[in-house]
Amino acid sequence: MASLRTAHPRLRNYFKENYIPQVCEALLCGILVTCPEDPLRYLEKMLILIIENGLESLLWDMCIDPSMKPKIRRLSETYLEQLFGLDDQLVTPELMIKACSFYTGHLLKTHFCTWKDIAIPPVREDDILAEKMERAIRYYNSILQKSVFRHWHSYVESHKEKLKATMERLQQMFYCQRLTIILMNWQNKAREKSKRREDELDESMRHISEGCPGVLYLNLSNTTITNRTMRLLPRYFQNLQNLSLAYCRKFTDKGLQYLNLGNGCHKLIYLDLSGCTQISVQGFRNIASSCSGIMHLTINDMPTLTDNCVKALVEKCSRITSVVLTGAPHISDHTFKALSTCNLRKIRFEGNKRISDACFKFIDKNYPNINHIYMADCKEITDSSLKSLSLLRQLTVLNLANCVREAAHKMSSVVQQQEYSSNDPPPWFGYDSEGKPLSEDLNTTVKANLLFSAMKESAYKIEEEI
Repeated sequence: MASLRTAHPRLRNYFKENYIPQVCEALLCGILVTCPEDPLRYLEKMLILIIENGLESLLWDMCIDPSMKPKIRRLSETYLEQLFGLDDQLVTPELMIKACSFYTGHLLKTHFCTWKDIAIPPVREDDILAEKMERAIRYYNSILQKSVFRHWHSYVESHKEKLKATMERLQQMFYCQRLTIILMNWQNKAREKSKRREDELDESMRHISEGCPGVLYLNLSNTTITNRTMRLLPRYFQNLQNLSLAYCRKFTDKGLQYLNLGNGCHKLIYLDLSGCTQISVQGFRNIASSCSGIMHLTINDMPTLTDNCVKALVEKCSRITSVVLTGAPHISDHTFKALSTCNLRKIRFEGNKRISDACFKFIDKNYPNINHIYMADCKEITDSSLKSLSLLRQLTVLNLANCVREAAHKMSSVVQQQEYSSNDPPPWFGYDSEGKPLSEDLNTTVKANLLFSAMKESAYKIEEEI
């Protein structure tokens, strides 16, 4: 067992009476310090020595050589009494260590306080207050420096952002200025190039006009002709009958006035002014004064065309038989009233929302010989217009696409009944009255007759969409 504190009292007395802890302690200390080569022989020799000297004179270092004995002071009779629990009346090493530590600490504290009182002189309260004030000032200065530094940092950052924005604006201004200069240079060069092209075109037209005075058909559409070119037309092309100025926007009303110079273009019967949005009412008056013999007039894609323009033209051009005005949204029923002095055979309008049923009253009354009506996508036309068209016996082409469907359906049947019967279908239909296809020779003859009729109606080719 590890301890005899809880053992039987008899056993505890036996250990005390026979000095068993002291014998074990002496032998154990001797063998631990001496470390003999033969432990058993050493123990035997020491036991004989203890028997000879007696148990009463037994000491814990009795088995240790005098030269090897430690120089320490003995605190109790034996250390093994504590091990075997036989030291009930003695002070334990742990308690002794605690007592020594307490006593040593007390002495250290006492002597240190005495030394402090002697070595360190007493400090006055004013000095302490001054030292605290100095620390407070240093602390306040550090806080103030941090605050100032934060404000300075914010100011620097905002200043950087402003500088960055200013630099970006300057770069943008520089870029815009540079781009403006480039565009101005490009515009000047483009103008110079356009001017050269105009001069070259005018020069070419001058050579053509001088070398080919017998030209009858002249197509100048989508070119950059100017008033200079317009001045050449009446001077050299006195026999001109067909003229197309479509989408030519460089000439002005004054250029149209030049058509009346010299012998003028009085033989002109076909004129195309599509897309010439620069022409005003005065320009159409100039055309009427110069070209009173116009029969076929085409003005497409001209949103600036108005009823007044047509009135100014018709004042002196009463021989007009064909009018094509698609893409002219400002034309109204007044145009048909202005054209009442002409013997129209063909009218063509498209996408107009101002033409109503009233125009058909003018057609019925003033154009009895009309054979071609094209009014697609005119939303104001209704069924009431059918009655006005029922008396047009010469009508062969009628297109009311995207108008009132019922009106278109009824009118198509009226036109068919006027021209043909079920017993005599038209040759261009391709089938006879019995539903049999026409022969190839007959079909070719019919096509040739139709082509001859179209050529007879006009000396020149006029594009028609059916």
